[in-house]
Amino acid sequence: MASVDEILQTLKTRSFGRRLYLFERLESTNSTADELARDGAPEGTVVVAEEQTLGRGRLGRRWLSEAKTGLYFSLILRPAIPPREAPVLSLAAAVALHQAMESLCGLKPDIKWPNDVLIRNRKCAGILLEMSSESDELKHLVLGIGVNVGHDRFPLELEGLATSLFLESGHLFAKESVMQSILESLEPLYDRFLSQGSCAILDSWIKRSSFAQGRRVVVELNGIRRSGVTWGVTGEGALQVKLETGGTEEFLSGDVVNWE
Repeated sequence: MASVDEILQTLKTRSFGRRLYLFERLESTNSTADELARDGAPEGTVVVAEEQTLGRGRLGRRWLSEAKTGLYFSLILRPAIPPREAPVLSLAAAVALHQAMESLCGLKPDIKWPNDVLIRNRKCAGILLEMSSESDELKHLVLGIGVNVGHDRFPLELEGLATSLFLESGHLFAKESVMQSILESLEPLYDRFLSQGSCAILDSWIKRSSFAQGRRVVVELNGIRRSGVTWGVTGEGALQVKLETGGTEEFLSGDVVNWE
């Protein structure tokens, strides 16, 4: 990856990434960003690692974080919102990833609820939003993003499930260019969220996700699976599903494990 100075020379953002930390290896960019946030790092601070030894995704899953091939970074946010509104920002990040993959890479991604970015039904990027709050007061958020950029193969257990920008496009993109494109897409979405609320983000997410409505899915929550057809998202980003057993259920957490 390019140096901090080289990245800042071409980065077209107001605050996102303007304070930038680059590391060869970290346990987790989210953990390091959280420490910096607790020490007072300003909103927009970004932590990047060439490799993570304990990278993690949603629901406690391990995120494959091989050296050199992937993009792993975390962004500190300090929105003046109640904690219950924070999950929508992970959907905003998914929209930014979608926009970046389209504009920079010429690809046609999809967003699996809530924030996995797929290409040809294979995961190419993931998002982990972690919150620090007390009572009903939000202290800060750490938004972690992992993108499979240069992988030319995956372990056997991920074959058929994961893909990369290189495998899908045949082009090896510079990781700093991918990160810059994501940050430049995300910052105006974040501004719209702060000024207009969640509706602006949800409208953008719905336009880019085939999972928003009319998709037959299986959602797993706390080890229990529910089958049905998606029926939109709520103002807080919960997935609405018309269940096969009757009625409609809203899922604010959980995972879509099967889909048609």
